[in-house]
Amino acid sequence: MQMTRRERWLAALDGRPADRLVFWPKIFNRSYMASQAAPFDRMSIREIHDYAGTDIQIYLPKWITLRHSRCTYIEDFRDNVLTKVYSTPMGRMKSVLRYDPVSDSDHPEVLPIRDLEDIRAMTLFFEDIEPVVDEEKLALACAAREELGDRGIAVDNIGESPLMDFVEWYAGIENGHYLLEDYPDELAELFAAMQRINVRLTELKCQHSPADVLYFTENTSTTIISPDQFRQYCVGHLREYAEICKTHDRRLIFHMCGHLMKVLPDIAALDFTGIEALSAPPIGNTTFADARAVLPGRCLIGGTNCLTWIKSPGEIIAELEGYLAELKDYRGIVVGTGGIIPPACVPETIREVCSYLYQLPMK
Repeated sequence: MQMTRRERWLAALDGRPADRLVFWPKIFNRSYMASQAAPFDRMSIREIHDYAGTDIQIYLPKWITLRHSRCTYIEDFRDNVLTKVYSTPMGRMKSVLRYDPVSDSDHPEVLPIRDLEDIRAMTLFFEDIEPVVDEEKLALACAAREELGDRGIAVDNIGESPLMDFVEWYAGIENGHYLLEDYPDELAELFAAMQRINVRLTELKCQHSPADVLYFTENTSTTIISPDQFRQYCVGHLREYAEICKTHDRRLIFHMCGHLMKVLPDIAALDFTGIEALSAPPIGNTTFADARAVLPGRCLIGGTNCLTWIKSPGEIIAELEGYLAELKDYRGIVVGTGGIIPPACVPETIREVCSYLYQLPMK
């Protein structure tokens, strides 16, 4: 019996048999279409998926407001530069991020936490936050889910656990590690304040979100933090999110897209749905077979890497054959691009690869 795209997605997330593989090329916004030739440059994300025949996943719009009483937060975006200003009674901090449309990513140029004073001020900033449901925006998210129907699944992003958030967006990799060494007690207070927000966001999303699955965009990689740091700072936080989602019978995906082999055993005992975007070498170090050996029964999304998708359709298919041949069965497997799809992978290529994947017999 032929499944709808949504039914197929949910079967993969739950580790149940499906009528064919799920294939999700990760297209996030119009930057991909803008780099394509006509008529694709005028298409929406859904129209690209419909052309290629692929399985769509959409991210719902934000519908929770972070209110402040003593602090203020201002964003200003112009000429692909996002400036964030955090003002607290203890001091003012600024973040500057430059957006790259080709890679669809933000690159930090100025980070808000530089020293102990900034740590203390940012702790106050997070302690001042109260997440509140915006009913009008929630209605828009519900409408987006309803409009999607059975053509795919809707996901709702919650956030990023404190250590990864701190290293990526607040202090930077190098200075962040210096601060972790110099001020562990003060950073423990900051991380507790950040975790309080994540816990409340998780509760609200579990209670009200119309999404099929909830995401934490962890961006975990042992090229950024060590396995010991992951055990010390991250595992307990991830467990807390997982337990809340289990209580509300919600599916939970962790987005981890780098070198993961040394941290997979640490999350094996957590009760979560799966991992997105497994990245194979040379970009990452984790294939489908690697993750399946450590995380049986979890949904595994990705399994390739972005360099795969700048090759010819024949070369891409040959790589996919190798990755899939290592698996005893395809349950819980979603073939993806291991990150945002590069613009060099044209829609015609996606369509050809999709045709190959969909004719494979399930095992």
